[in-house]
Amino acid sequence: MSTPIILHAVIHACFKRGLCSFDRLRGFLDDLRQAAPRTPAELRRFLMQVRGLHQPVAAVLLKIMPPMGQEGCGPCTLWFRLADGVQGRTWLASGIDTRVDGGSSTGIDPILVLKQLHPDLVDTPNGLMRFERECRALDAIRHPHVVQSLGHGVDLAGEPYLIMAYVDGGDLHTLLQRSGRMPVTEAVLMVAQAARGLRAVHAQGVVHRDIKPKNLLVTRKGRVKIADFGAARDEFQGPSRHSEVASPVLNPWYIPPEQIDPRTPLDGRSDVYALGAVLYHTLTGVPPYQGRNAMDIAKAHMEAPLPDPLRHLPDLPPSVVRLIARTLEKSVARRPDAAALEQLADEALYALGVNAAATLADDTISHAILLEDDAVPKPASPVIASVRSQAQDGHAGDWLVLRGQNGRLLHLLARREVVLGRLGAAPCDITLRLEDGGREGHIGRQHLRIGCSPEAATVTDLSSPNGSQCDGAILPPGSSRALGARTGLTLGKVLELQVTGVPRRQAPLPTDRQAAPSAACGLEADLPLDALVITRPTSRPEIAYALVLRRLVIGGAGADLPVPGARERIEVARFGHRWLLRRPAGAWEALTNGHELSLGPGLVLRAEPGHHDAF
Repeated sequence: MSTPIILHAVIHACFKRGLCSFDRLRGFLDDLRQAAPRTPAELRRFLMQVRGLHQPVAAVLLKIMPPMGQEGCGPCTLWFRLADGVQGRTWLASGIDTRVDGGSSTGIDPILVLKQLHPDLVDTPNGLMRFERECRALDAIRHPHVVQSLGHGVDLAGEPYLIMAYVDGGDLHTLLQRSGRMPVTEAVLMVAQAARGLRAVHAQGVVHRDIKPKNLLVTRKGRVKIADFGAARDEFQGPSRHSEVASPVLNPWYIPPEQIDPRTPLDGRSDVYALGAVLYHTLTGVPPYQGRNAMDIAKAHMEAPLPDPLRHLPDLPPSVVRLIARTLEKSVARRPDAAALEQLADEALYALGVNAAATLADDTISHAILLEDDAVPKPASPVIASVRSQAQDGHAGDWLVLRGQNGRLLHLLARREVVLGRLGAAPCDITLRLEDGGREGHIGRQHLRIGCSPEAATVTDLSSPNGSQCDGAILPPGSSRALGARTGLTLGKVLELQVTGVPRRQAPLPTDRQAAPSAACGLEADLPLDALVITRPTSRPEIAYALVLRRLVIGGAGADLPVPGARERIEVARFGHRWLLRRPAGAWEALTNGHELSLGPGLVLRAEPGHHDAF
């Protein structure tokens, strides 16, 4: 086993787990290269000896290594646990001398993914049958937009395993956590590629049954791959006893109406509906239907009319609106199959002026690593962006976090509206947590919405069980109220927020960048305010949130968003779907991930992609 493969394994594990930035890993990787461990036992000894700044990283890596004496499975060496699922565990592994399409490979000992069936399921007919069905499905499907099977078997302990090519990028779920939405072109390209993969899947008589962002992976080269066939089913098997919404393998945000009733046979058009729901989410930042629980959401899929995506994206092209509407038809008979969906997506791309054969941007949602012969490993950008470099153009995601010392966090969201609540995932944008965890129950999972239209800024109660107050007056469930220049909000009688509207002011436009005509937010957007700043005066005042509708001044005296102790001010803005910054009397420049903003002696804020873990 060569040292480069261990470097591959460590870096991929760190970025998949979101442990820290690449810059913070540099010294750790240099020490690892010098130590040159060649086996899991040697790597474990190295990690146990790490001290100082990198000890927390080493501690996490030790926790996700396989137990001593259990580092092998079939022909593979297990390095790090990637995930624990209902069916079993997924490992980052190595051990097969073959080059795989779409995975990371040095030509020798490529990085692989190995999935083990949970020991408790080995002796259960349903568990073993479902795992064997997944193996057969992947064996039969050979397509560039489906994760590639490299074989399966049973290890010496009698536990079945499945070996798959490692996808050296990320998944759509990670993207939506970090940046909230995808640009329209990238979202439609994603659907077009996934539709091609589904066409191959359905040609084998297989229904995936669990299309969702976590199961749509993207390689570093911009290729979408459908993954996780653990819930897959053959069409000819008819109704499934495992189709209940409460089943852990299914996700209510994307479930087709016919899949909710376990007596209903399914075909490939069920996967088309799920992909349409994913498209709606990637474009708008929220799944199409909301609810208090899984059954409420399922009922909405069955009965509620499709929410208009133009409410979130007023400039969405008609071809894309039509694509969403066709895929989310409640009637299976009126819904396109995968082949027709592919044609619809290609037509939408043509209307957008994009070649249907194009791939996603080079630096897609990947946390992928390129390890050249003796070069220092370098990570790709963690967001979907244009083909131009991030260093030149700035961070493209619509959620940016500025992190400082002593827990200082400034969440900047280039969105016209956000949902606040205690849910730590979409469709909640801002997660509100209290020091007293028991009181968090008074805050609804999705408590209220704050937003700004071209007419006015408003707050809307989302029928939260414990209610909201606006400037001391009760906000009736489901009702909206216009926000003033400064408005006090109380959520569930336990959390106070202050919302401040930043009046629109003139700001110079960048002369070296192109405006985005369809931008929802930015200096080019026609909105009445520059920003909406949300602070927590009595609970966790070190955290602030801002809807950067056009621009925002951060820092010292006179800033729209004051930072205690700051002596200087920095202006941030959106333009052309990118983040920019400007110092007083200076010119606009790119605001990139890792950028350090100095607001005075000892006060530095570091920019990083936003995601729910930052709360």
